[in-house]
Amino acid sequence: MASVTLYTRRNCHLCEEAKAVLEKVRAEIPFELEAVDVDSNPVLTRQYGEEVPVILLDGKKRFKYRVEEDRLRRLLMETAQTPAAPAGKKSSGAQFFMALGVFVILVGVVLRLFPPEEQERSFAKEGAQAIAFDLPAVDGSSHLSWQRDLAGRVVLLNFWATWCAPCLEEMPSLNRLHARLEAEGLTVVAVSEDEHTGLPASYVAKEKFQFPVLFDDDHRVASQWGTFKYPETYIVGRDGVVKKKLFGPAEWDSPQAIEYFRELLASGTEVAPSAPEIPSDPDAARSPEREAMRKKMEERGGTAGSAPVE
Repeated sequence: MASVTLYTRRNCHLCEEAKAVLEKVRAEIPFELEAVDVDSNPVLTRQYGEEVPVILLDGKKRFKYRVEEDRLRRLLMETAQTPAAPAGKKSSGAQFFMALGVFVILVGVVLRLFPPEEQERSFAKEGAQAIAFDLPAVDGSSHLSWQRDLAGRVVLLNFWATWCAPCLEEMPSLNRLHARLEAEGLTVVAVSEDEHTGLPASYVAKEKFQFPVLFDDDHRVASQWGTFKYPETYIVGRDGVVKKKLFGPAEWDSPQAIEYFRELLASGTEVAPSAPEIPSDPDAARSPEREAMRKKMEERGGTAGSAPVE
């Protein structure tokens, strides 16, 4: 029987879609299915963190981001027709998983030998310390340092791009939030993940945003923070701890958001469980690869579909 591994993570809507497709095909063509959360292992996080969902068939990478049903059925049928490995000789899939098991054990040994504080921090999750950075303004007029300019402040950090329509829709509400709560101590910062500064710089100048908009030229900061869809926003308290991470656009100047931030500003570090939820739309978040795929399909006169990996 074929073995399928789904590398996934929490709050990944593409992962949920991929699993639904796998379960649908599995009802027709039985196979072993294992779902693995990449955040459970630092090695898997580094290897697959920005590609999930990733689907392996008998140890070979076959899909990422989306699963094409027909192609999956064909691959499973081909696997079923492949002669079994001779007795005493392990299949390439079995060898792969044996090697992976040994590798994971070795990684575990390394993690025990080196204290957690000496390991490279993986992603800025809720409850984790914010990851310091130094980035230039998108127009090149200034430079912002987390340690110098943001440490000890309540910060809203937003990752966005001009190719992301939901990002552009929410940016004005960030500007209104900045205008309303800057005097009370809130610092709003946006980081562009565009490939070049031209488009974001022109957009920011046209809209006359009053909060800092930075440029992450090699996407290093977004990668360190664990951002893989846009827009993504992190709310950090004065203690430098990430209080909330939001996927997708949000209504930043809504009454709920204003109440949430005022409560956090009053405390500096904590928000009561009864604090209102900030209205947001996680389903509207966009990934760079999915957006590029959509544009290519539109240019060809079609619609975005699967993204097979050979």
